[in-house]
Parts: sequence; structure tokens; C-alpha cells
Amino acid sequence: MKSDRSTVDFNAMFPHQVCINLDRRLDRWKRMQERLSKHGIANVVRESAFDSAQFGVPHSWESEAGAYGCLQSHLKVLVDAKARGLDHIMIWEDDVILADGINQRFAQNLRHIPADWDVLVLGALHAAEPEHIAGDIYRITKSFSSFAFVVRHTIFDDFIKIHQTGNRPVDHHAIELQRRRNFYSFLPHLAWVEDDPSDIREESVDYWYIKESLVVLGKGVDAALSRATLIFAFKNTGQSKMSDTYLLFLINTYRETLPNLPILVVEQGTKPTLSKDRLPSGCQYYFLKIEGDFDRQRCWKTGLDLVLDKEFVVFSDPNVYLQRLDICGNVRVCERYDVVTGFSQLLGSEKEAFQQLDQADPHKPIGLRKLGSTVLPRNSGACLFMRRRVAQQMSESWGNDFDTMIRSESYRESGKFSVFESPNLAIRLPFESAP
Repeated sequence: MKSDRSTVDFNAMFPHQVCINLDRRLDRWKRMQERLSKHGIANVVRESAFDSAQFGVPHSWESEAGAYGCLQSHLKVLVDAKARGLDHIMIWEDDVILADGINQRFAQNLRHIPADWDVLVLGALHAAEPEHIAGDIYRITKSFSSFAFVVRHTIFDDFIKIHQTGNRPVDHHAIELQRRRNFYSFLPHLAWVEDDPSDIREESVDYWYIKESLVVLGKGVDAALSRATLIFAFKNTGQSKMSDTYLLFLINTYRETLPNLPILVVEQGTKPTLSKDRLPSGCQYYFLKIEGDFDRQRCWKTGLDLVLDKEFVVFSDPNVYLQRLDICGNVRVCERYDVVTGFSQLLGSEKEAFQQLDQADPHKPIGLRKLGSTVLPRNSGACLFMRRRVAQQMSESWGNDFDTMIRSESYRESGKFSVFESPNLAIRLPFESAP
């Protein structure tokens, strides 16, 4: 593709565009029309989506019912495009948000798109580091995306065949094709999905790291995690038989899902209550013999002195749960910023929520809003990501003031550090010994 224009007329460049939308979600179609119109995109045709809730799914289908409907909807679009002899077709899903300046950025990068392209992706969840081609164009080989992309006639047959014979969601099939065909993506992304209950997953999951164009899976994030340490400050009050259950749940979950992230537990008390044989490999333990009230700042400072070789540190309470990809996203953002708040909203939970978390697959996103019973003040818990040098510089000013330690304003007001407000949701487990 070549162009010398500063903007792109999507209506001329992509004369064949569809938006997949359920008949029972016309509200989303109306909202999508408004978003497209804002960028001058007016020739998108609504494609009635296959409704799995109405027609059901095969017994052999193992993913969400909504994912089967998504697969059938995409298949219908591609079969129709081939039958009409189209050169290419642009497919939108109805929960897409378009980046500001999408027309200008597309135009600026047209000359960088290789002539052999089969698929152009506007945004994706990357499970491997994309290969830079030129400008904002990258070749992708392991990226999940089905919400905003252009499919060329050169790959119609492959897409149709794999959709007809495969038994997995659309974006999983795309990854299979990425290994042998030419998929290219824009980075930074030109589109992402909104934080709204998904018709596929039937729950709200905020894929904010797609908006931030972060690669949160693969070797790159593994390397970043290895340069960090998660430090838990812990005190067992002995008030409950469950006093360390949630801490051990967090440690075991993170060791399973984030094996490259070292963990350090600093326990304060008059005698140790956590034996090393109860902790998984990759988890270090340090006992801080101090009587009196729980001094988590001192625990964190002690932990900080024990990880002198790390570039990043994560300070966490022993009852604050973040999901795997949210932790990965925070660490990747910490490569760009000095301080990253672990979450924007903390939800309180009951023991039933913990049971659901304990039974869920920790590798898959889960809608935390379904588990959280109440919205808690930000200072009700902590999970803070920062560069180690920043923690060293600020640690003396923390004192015993927890609010100062976790307030992002404390770091901004110093005038020395950049701060990223993470949009994550976090769950505070019902842990009786937490402060």
C-alpha cells in the first residue's frame, strides 16, 4: 500500500466493511455507529451475528457459547466475501473503541505495510513479541485478535476452511494461520475493546493492556518479571484458623501463573508462623522479629534491602488479589513509568468469592465485579509497582504513614517521578489479620 496523503478516507480504502452485532444488542450497534461516525467511517454494514443463546452449540464445543457464535458469524462474513469476489473485507466487532487520529496514523504507515499482507490487525492481545517492520507496522505470529481487522482475498480460503473444520475460537484459529501467512499489526494499536460485559464471555473483563499496546505474554514479559520481586508484608494475628490461607493461595497462584516472578514474604511477629516447607519453590521467606502493631512499611523496607539486584519491586498486602495479565501489564508499564498503581478500584469480597477464585482457572481472565461485594476506599489495601531506585528514594519519607506510601500523589508531588494510574480492578480477600 502506498499513499502520500496525511489522512485516509476509510470509506474509499475499505469499501466493504461489516460490524458483527447480535439482534438483541442493537444498542451496541447504535453506539458503534456513533464511534465510527466520529472518525468519518460511514459505510459499515451491520451483520446479524449468530446467537448461540438461541441456536445452541455442538456438544464437542469446549469454549464459551458466545465464542461459537462469534466463530459462525465470522465464517458467514468470509464465505459471503468470497462469493462476492471481494478483494478484501474489514470486520469490526461491536465493542470496539477507535484510537484518536486513527485516519492520520493509518495514512502515515501505509507505505510501511508489506505488499504480501494477508491480514491487517488494528489491535490485539500479543502472546509473543511482534517483529518490527517499519514505522508502526509489526509482523505478528502469536496474537489474539478478532475485533478489528482486514482480511484479504489471498487468505479467504484458509480462513473459511479452518473455521469450518476447527473447534476453537476465532482468534485461536488466527494464531494457527499466523505461523504460515502474513499478519501485520499496528503498534501502538489503532483499536481496542471496551470495558463492558462481553457477549462472548458474558462478564466484564477490562483488557486495558490492549489499549496501552502492551505485550503481556511471551518472552518479553517473562524477562520483565524476572527483573522484579513481589514482596508480601505479613503478620499472623492468630485470630483465625484461616489467617494464612489467603496468603498461601496468592503465593501458589502467582507461582503457577507467573513462574518468572520471584516472591518474598516478610513476616513480622514474635515468632515465625510460616514454615519454609509450606512455601513453593521460588518463594523466599524472611522473619522480622518485632512486637507490637503490624508495621507493613517496615516489612516492605526490609524486603527492599533484600532484593538489591532487582530493577522493579511490587509491594503487596497478603490479601489483595490481581489477575495474572493485570500483573503482567503493570510490570510492563513499569518499564515506561517510575510508579504504577496496582489498581484503580478495590472490591471487598466474602468467603464465597474466595471459593470461586480457588476453583477458577487462574490462567484465564475472570470478571472480578461478579465476585466483589462492595467498593472499598483505595487505602484499604495495597499492591504498588515501582522501580527499585524510586522505592529507595521515597522509603525514608514513608515513616509509618501508609496513606503516604500508597498515594500516587506522593510521588507526583515530589516532581521527580512519572506515575501511571493502572485501571485494574483488585479483590481484597476476607483476611481477618489484614490491617
